[in-house]
Amino acid sequence: MTYRIYRITLANGDWYEVATSERNWALDVLLSIHFGNADKPKFRRKYKPQIRATKNYTDRPGPIRSNTYEAD
Repeated sequence: MTYRIYRITLANGDWYEVATSERNWALDVLLSIHFGNADKPKFRRKYKPQIRATKNYTDRPGPIRSNTYEAD
């Protein structure tokens, strides 16, 4: 299965790339891994995430990289 890579940009300037099979799951993956399952409505109000699909795909789901790290 291939997963589309989504870039999530936050209001504070940080960005994350997450590979998921659906756009709606990208933010859930980010919250569960980097923000300790933060409350989604509160997170949206505070960080105002923008989720955009990239033209890239991968065979591995989950976080790919950020402006602060790159996954193995």
